[in-house]
Amino acid sequence: MSLENHLAFAVVKSGAGSHNQVSCLLRVVYLAWFLREVSSFSDDIELFRQGERALEGCIERSVSSKEWTLDESVQDTIGKLLSLHDAQLAAVPGHLYARAWERLQAFLKSGHRSVLDD
Repeated sequence: MSLENHLAFAVVKSGAGSHNQVSCLLRVVYLAWFLREVSSFSDDIELFRQGERALEGCIERSVSSKEWTLDESVQDTIGKLLSLHDAQLAAVPGHLYARAWERLQAFLKSGHRSVLDD
């Protein structure tokens, strides 16, 4: 999982990204958000909001430009979220990850705009 996430980040940073890589990075933001409740890694909501905004901006720009890239100014935020999620993956028991995954799937079906608004 971690390798997939870091490869997605590298591809988007290089300017060769697609919907698949940005979706992977959004999944990282949302899973890390759900896992924060069961880990002591971060409760800095602003980091999550910045990450979500950065990826939403990437999606919005792709509509007009057909390019899936991240502004250099937000790459550090995504990198921090990746590091946070790596630490979560190393520490959180599998059943808690499975529960976070279930919550992600429920969110995707809900039609809500963001998990951060819960």
